[in-house]
Amino acid sequence: MDDKPVDPFDPAFCRDLAGEPLEEVRRRRALADERETGYSYLRRLVQGRLDIVVDERQRRSDGAAAGTVTLVDRLPEILGGGIHAPGMGRLPQHLEPGEVDPLVERRLEEIVSAGELADPPSIDDARLRDVTQELSRLEREVSQTRRALQEVVDTLSAEVVRRYRDGGVDPGTLPPGLAG
Repeated sequence: MDDKPVDPFDPAFCRDLAGEPLEEVRRRRALADERETGYSYLRRLVQGRLDIVVDERQRRSDGAAAGTVTLVDRLPEILGGGIHAPGMGRLPQHLEPGEVDPLVERRLEEIVSAGELADPPSIDDARLRDVTQELSRLEREVSQTRRALQEVVDTLSAEVVRRYRDGGVDPGTLPPGLAG
């Protein structure tokens, strides 16, 4: 039975790394990185829906008539405006979204479904306000989880770098195409 930790949120995941083989540290880092990529994807899904809802609230506040410009026509502007989030961005190590938390995905759909969001003018003001608050709360939670996963990846990466720096690993043993 393999009792190696598999959950990056398990405190044992980053405990006693110096005693683990380099391959195990790399395995854990790859797993945590994949989960972080999944949360990064989820965060963008939440932000996209939030951007649409906020835009609709702004349209109403400005007194613009519904239907003059369709949601599809406005999407590039709506979704393109929030690309640069505060903080340091990270280049994804994976092109696929990674492991996506189905509970968060389900929660997002419960807050506001893609179908409901296809016609923002049909959502009443009270519901729009509630959806904005719930999406904002979910975005903060997903961002916090993502940051926690980034810290795990950073801890594991630091252990790999430490081993190379201290001479514990021969740089000639790097797998092809991998740096640390």
